Amino acid sequence: MNLSGRLSSFIPSVFFFLFSIQTLSYPLYNKLVLFTSDRGVLVSKDGGISWDKLNTGLPRGIVPEKAQSDSAGNLYLTTRASGIFRFDAGKSRWEDISSDLFISPLSSPGKKVYRRISAFALSADHDGIITAATKHDVFRREKGGRWKSVPGYSSGNYYTALALNKNVLYAGSSYNGLSMIYNSRAYNVSSDLPGEYYSKNYYFYEEIGCIDFNAKDTNIIFAGLNFGGGVYASLNRGGSWKPLGFPASKNALYSIFDMKVHGSSLFVSSDAGIYRMDKYHKWHSLHMEDLMHNLSLKKDNLSVLIINNEKDYPSLFYRLNYFREKKDAALADKARARKAIYANAYSLKKNLSSYIETIKKCGLNAIVIDVKDDWGDVCFSSGNRTSVEIGAVKKYFDIKSIINTFRKNKIYTIARIVVFKDKRLYDAYNNKYAVRDKVSLAPWKGNPREYWNDPYSDFVRNYNIEVAEEVQQAGFDEIQFDYIRFPSDGPIERCDYRFKKNKDIYKSEILAFFLEEAKLRITIPLSVDIYGFNGWFRMGNRIGQDAERFSEIADIICPMVYPSHYGRRFFGNMSEAEKPYRIVLESVKRGRMITMDNAVMRPYLQAFNLLSPTWGPDYIRNQAKASMEGGCEGYSFWNAGGNYDMLRKAEAGGAER
Repeated sequence: MNLSGRLSSFIPSVFFFLFSIQTLSYPLYNKLVLFTSDRGVLVSKDGGISWDKLNTGLPRGIVPEKAQSDSAGNLYLTTRASGIFRFDAGKSRWEDISSDLFISPLSSPGKKVYRRISAFALSADHDGIITAATKHDVFRREKGGRWKSVPGYSSGNYYTALALNKNVLYAGSSYNGLSMIYNSRAYNVSSDLPGEYYSKNYYFYEEIGCIDFNAKDTNIIFAGLNFGGGVYASLNRGGSWKPLGFPASKNALYSIFDMKVHGSSLFVSSDAGIYRMDKYHKWHSLHMEDLMHNLSLKKDNLSVLIINNEKDYPSLFYRLNYFREKKDAALADKARARKAIYANAYSLKKNLSSYIETIKKCGLNAIVIDVKDDWGDVCFSSGNRTSVEIGAVKKYFDIKSIINTFRKNKIYTIARIVVFKDKRLYDAYNNKYAVRDKVSLAPWKGNPREYWNDPYSDFVRNYNIEVAEEVQQAGFDEIQFDYIRFPSDGPIERCDYRFKKNKDIYKSEILAFFLEEAKLRITIPLSVDIYGFNGWFRMGNRIGQDAERFSEIADIICPMVYPSHYGRRFFGNMSEAEKPYRIVLESVKRGRMITMDNAVMRPYLQAFNLLSPTWGPDYIRNQAKASMEGGCEGYSFWNAGGNYDMLRKAEAGGAER
């Protein structure tokens, strides 16, 4: 019998009982717990008509992430940077149940900064065991005991969902699927879960938003996928999976907020709606759209926990709005609607008038200019002491003259600074700041054309900020950091970061720390370039690019969504003609969901012919169209050599290749 048939026969026997209500109506709850950014926690017992504060014991300024309740009526609240709290039924205050294991090693003296709790789970049998993930680490706490690290997890994963039943932990990730951790060993149980091939041997699983299993038969597991992936079921602990036909649009990107097996039904909360699946696999809307809509109108309402103490309905968590970082709105406004091309310094020196002509003819209004390039050359007459000492100054152009020329032509100028890939600094000071090789003890080499410096070095970070300050003072409109990452090619397992002061610092944390340092000294818009896949999935600790975290600091995020770079098997069921549009569209939509629109999204688009069988004007036009239809207000075209002939043909309406 196939899995669908087995589900039909097994679900009636493994769930508790089917309740007979076919058309669900209010009230589906007897308590609402509302989590806000400005007013803390509020509770209502009359359907949202009146609210009482529930803040005693909580520190000010917390950002709630997710909430759960157990069968005894106790509440659990996870936060972005303040740890985990518990509110016991019958008591009058929240209790901090966090651990020092959650604290970032980059906390400042006297101020603890907790890492974001990215996933949290109560034990299925409610025996007081809880587990939590801080993006890349997983922890477990016995009833009333201390938090301990869970052996068997991989710190390379970004954990997005957890489910716990005493000795078995299921951990869902952003792109590596689902792991079952048992007896300190992790087993991948993702077979048949959807995703995309990057290459013949490399596969990205869709992000897992929620996991739950049947309390009477823990062989039966349910997984809710984000970005429109729907809901899947397994009868054999993840050995195989079958979709359950979640009733949202197949073309919509939505997140699964919460999922509960309750009685003989599966309840799912998502931003596509709140639904119940009965034992016959039929989905029923719980018709709570009006309530959720009304609650979401006030923008500081972040989420709500819908609590029902009756037998027929579980408590469900629902996200209302994303938290918005308080930033200088004027900087984001200045950066919006910028459509740019990139120019390397040497080409700009030779072809300045051609770049201006291309920008005007193609309806663009901005240019990205190398001021510190891929080799670490500082491309103007810099007075920076370190640039001079290491022989990095090349004087390709007069910086103030270039800025004035573009300003006269009403062209917005973006100064590109390549950060940690820098041969000039790598070679300087007896390779003092180069990443070292653990085996040879020499400066580390990966890709033959790449020379990497240690991001943990205060000197390396400060040097790049000094260059940014200098070009800011010269009059550039925006600073853009590129190669703000760790190396990705070559024997990276041999990289030794000698300036790393604490072995537990995430790669993403030191890069975010660099951005925070820069933001204190840069007063114009700040943009950051990231790999396209780092806007497609929450990756973070592989090369350190955490788009979610970066967007809380920077004003603009620039994912490099070149269709040629997504692998030959990516979107393998799609025609080559469709791919440029669909890859860019999905990339920017997902990137906006991951960054929660905390920053302007301005993708880099492909203006070069590489692994592009349909290369031509339509290739250019479809990328630009997808970018705008995906909710971006601008984009940048990249051609390393400055050849924008195809861009001009696309603007002119030509069809030739």
